[in-house]
Amino acid sequence: MAGKRFEKKKQRRKGGNVLLNLLIVLCIGVMLFCGYKLVTSYLEYKVGDDAYASITAGAVKKKQAVSPNSGENSASSGDSEQDTDEPLDVDFSVLSAMNADVAAWIYSADTVIDYPVVQGSDNVYYLDHIFDGTYNKLGTLFVDCRNAPGFSDWNTIIYGHNMNNGSMFASLTNYTKQAYYEAHPEMFLVTPDGTFRLELFSGYVTPSDSDAYTFSFADASAFSEFLENIRARSDFDSSVPVEVSDRIVTLSTCTYDFEDARYVVHGKLVPVAD
Repeated sequence: MAGKRFEKKKQRRKGGNVLLNLLIVLCIGVMLFCGYKLVTSYLEYKVGDDAYASITAGAVKKKQAVSPNSGENSASSGDSEQDTDEPLDVDFSVLSAMNADVAAWIYSADTVIDYPVVQGSDNVYYLDHIFDGTYNKLGTLFVDCRNAPGFSDWNTIIYGHNMNNGSMFASLTNYTKQAYYEAHPEMFLVTPDGTFRLELFSGYVTPSDSDAYTFSFADASAFSEFLENIRARSDFDSSVPVEVSDRIVTLSTCTYDFEDARYVVHGKLVPVAD
């Protein structure tokens, strides 16, 4: 009788060991899979970041701001204002040779936003293809395909991913904070036809199908009402005046406040004098 009880305990112990071993194998498998996903994501991010760094190096030159009080540069003080107003020289012949869809270059000082902008035939392809056409989750910043070219609409929309490594348009969500806006109140948009200062005046979370993405308006009155509405939603206070005679750009990225949430930042286009 005692032998039978011992045999049953032994079998239960053996069964427990088998289950424990299976759980250990399963945990190891999950850890290996998660590690594989992390490594592949890191490598994909690195490939994308390196590609954009190479594109920037080949097509963009950052200008050196000249101090008005610098004796060394006093003889060329006429260039000082231009250097301050136009921080980039962008070679669109190089960019268009790489990708005929190039529409602009967007730059925000002291942030990662320093990228080419394209406009394709749809709003899907550039979600997972970088500027040189390589498949990559970073994608490319792109203008809504429904917008008129040349940023001529009342509201032109530029989309970009909110990447986990902070690249692309991830930093837009920092505009929830007034201090961040005050440190980064403007961006620059360089196009083949000229350079614009993008004076930011509103930023907020919104659904992906909200009126923030309206680009066609019945008349000036409708656009004026739109401007009032989007300014009222802003997370930060801005004194930038915006009139119906202005054109604006809406920068859009994903956020995770709710399903299909987006963070948008609106800016007024101000031409930079030659």
